[in-house]
Amino acid sequence: MSKSYEVWTFNGLRILESEDRYFTKVNEEIVKRAHLNKSDIVLDIGCGSGFLAFKAVDYVELVVACDLSKELLAYLVKKAKENSKNVASLQGNAMCLPFPSLSFDIVMAGWILHELPNRTEALKEWTRVLKKGGRLIIGDKRVPEDRSHFDHNLSDRDFLKRYGVRKEHFDSMYLDAKKQGFSLEEVSRLFKEVGLHEIQVVPWPRFYLICVGVK
Repeated sequence: MSKSYEVWTFNGLRILESEDRYFTKVNEEIVKRAHLNKSDIVLDIGCGSGFLAFKAVDYVELVVACDLSKELLAYLVKKAKENSKNVASLQGNAMCLPFPSLSFDIVMAGWILHELPNRTEALKEWTRVLKKGGRLIIGDKRVPEDRSHFDHNLSDRDFLKRYGVRKEHFDSMYLDAKKQGFSLEEVSRLFKEVGLHEIQVVPWPRFYLICVGVK
């Protein structure tokens, strides 16, 4: 089952945290594949309410959470204080980060690259702030398989169990991923274009992927 519930309201903005098991699992996999160390300084770009930052912070020295939204950052700061988490926040644009070059051991970005106007330039900027030998890791939308790969003869309950999405929501999520998502070949090419190597692209169930590269 998946469900969402309201956890915070700030200046009329409703922030929802999801218990979607696929989304939770892919975030856990992003952190796992980052190979975090206790001495690492991590940048979380487009951090939102902190779903990646708070999964990573227990394994590293510091997570710097960066987002354009003051409201989301205010929620993240409140949550960090309540849980005594070593998360710092800074408002910033993902296309022009307010950090010197070679600042971070790890750069993570979840579900933001597809929204940006120039994906190559965004990745160049994220690579700029990464130390030599550091890792860039993203989670994002994946172009889905043809609809025939999904068994619509399953019951609603079994469809949800297998694909992590209700039948009633499938079409909108499918079309959104089809329009905005990356193919595995495309995201690998983008990582190569900005000079990353040791690239791994991992397809994830439903409409997700993970990509990691080393500077």
